[in-house]
Amino acid sequence: MKGKLLAMADLLWWDFLGVLDDLVLWSALYWLIKRFIRHGIGIARGRAKSEGDLKRLDTLERVGLSTLRTFVAVAVALSMLDAVGVNVKALLAGMGVAGLGISLAAQSMIKDFICGILILLEDQFNVGDVVTIGSFSGVVESFKLRVTHLRNLDGELIVIPNGQITTVVNQTKGWSVAKVEVGIPYESNPGEAMEVMEECGRALMGEMGDVVLEPPSIQGIVEFRESCITLRALIKTQPGRHWEVGRRYRMLLKEAFQRSGISFPYPRLDVEIRGSHRGSNTPIP
Repeated sequence: MKGKLLAMADLLWWDFLGVLDDLVLWSALYWLIKRFIRHGIGIARGRAKSEGDLKRLDTLERVGLSTLRTFVAVAVALSMLDAVGVNVKALLAGMGVAGLGISLAAQSMIKDFICGILILLEDQFNVGDVVTIGSFSGVVESFKLRVTHLRNLDGELIVIPNGQITTVVNQTKGWSVAKVEVGIPYESNPGEAMEVMEECGRALMGEMGDVVLEPPSIQGIVEFRESCITLRALIKTQPGRHWEVGRRYRMLLKEAFQRSGISFPYPRLDVEIRGSHRGSNTPIP
């Protein structure tokens, strides 16, 4: 009896050593591949020419490391099962047969992974981009091969399966445009207001020339509304900086209009009193 216990303990000891060897081997392999990925991404970052390139590299690094962790975890689990005497080949064969049925039931999940790979290859968006996907808008907080995480202005986290992404509006890809519209009363001179807008554009270039890519384009009158004439300016900026530039340009316009005596419109109602005599009891419409 004692001999059997010793033999069993010896067997368990060697099984434990086998599991330990596999853990050390896979840990070392994970560390080496992780270092290789980060080293390659670091070299690519040094050669990046734009902020968009840096965002794409960050996204590739995150997806690559996430995939590596999943692969190593599965490999370690199979190695441990093999070390304790489980027939891994038979297990994989059974999983292959079962996987056929599972794949038919999990077509949407497979579609998510395929769409995630296509999004990554086509560089549709990256972590940090501001996008609109369907009816949802926000900053891409996280991207994985199966799902995309958005964070909107209310701080809400939106999780979108990649298979459901059909249309993407990327507001921070390549370059952005600040569209600034301002209304002036019909009594004001549009030409004078446009000159003030051009002066504000030059002042903006002086303040934010590293962010504004081109001098603002003053389009002039774009619409006649009930109580005002609408003028528009378009300002091309670096990706994602158009909100900041638009806010500053509006502030410059407000100050410049006040100095020039150009007022901003407000809702107004003209009342016409009709009657043949003063003091008549004719009601006011």
